[in-house]
Amino acid sequence: MLKLLFLFLMAVMLSCSNGQNISSEEKSSIAKVENSNSPYSIALSVEKKSITEFKLVTIIKIDSLSYMAPISNSTMSGIFKISIKDSVLLNSNYKLIEHACPVVTNFVWSNAPHKLILGYVEYDQKISVISNSDFTTTGVLQFVIEPRCTLEKITFTLSYKAGEMKVNLD
Repeated sequence: MLKLLFLFLMAVMLSCSNGQNISSEEKSSIAKVENSNSPYSIALSVEKKSITEFKLVTIIKIDSLSYMAPISNSTMSGIFKISIKDSVLLNSNYKLIEHACPVVTNFVWSNAPHKLILGYVEYDQKISVISNSDFTTTGVLQFVIEPRCTLEKITFTLSYKAGEMKVNLD
């Protein structure tokens, strides 16, 4: 029975994590976190949508033994969040969009089935620049990676200069 469940999860993971959601938009900057001891890797990029609108794209690749909760599981703690230090020059108060292929499953410790993200997930956060002034601000990606149950906080910096926005990991 465990072999069948494992094969099913692997098939879903392969069908959902082949990178089909990666946008062909021009990215103004890309920052990556890859650690051989970590069960995930992260790539951040900024896409210019118009003169004043940008999209912060976060791609998380999760190893085959780990998983995350999707943002639709709003009752679960540790769902993915992006916090950007807003100012009078920047607005990021838009709905976070998740591109994932969650799997519904039951766990021993819960009565209800829950959705899980395996393999690959992409998050898009719209950002609007309110002024033409150059600036730099910081932000944090926050989520829980399971089954190790650790709260991950990844800090980054957004810089805007001469109409271009760049992202760097701190």
